[in-house]
Amino acid sequence: MGVPGPSGPPLGYGPGCVVVAVADVVVVVIVVVEVRCSELPALVDGRISPASCTSRPSPYGTVCSLSCRRGYKLSGPRSRQCVESGRWAPDDDSICVG
Repeated sequence: MGVPGPSGPPLGYGPGCVVVAVADVVVVVIVVVEVRCSELPALVDGRISPASCTSRPSPYGTVCSLSCRRGYKLSGPRSRQCVESGRWAPDDDSICVG
């Protein structure tokens, strides 16, 4: 649903942005929300890099790589990315099988 503009057509809004028309003045309000994903759990018999993926929340766009110690094989995704919903994708957990 839009807001009536100065000439009549609706102005839009979307995530983080609202456009409002008052008389012949258009006011744009932008709300910035920092998206972060929670720390990934440690990978038993494996490694997640960068190390910050398991020690603090990661910002949107962060890609974490998963690998296993010698003699173990990774079951599950080799990487996970922090997506705009604040969740890791893919959702599947990985484990090291030995």
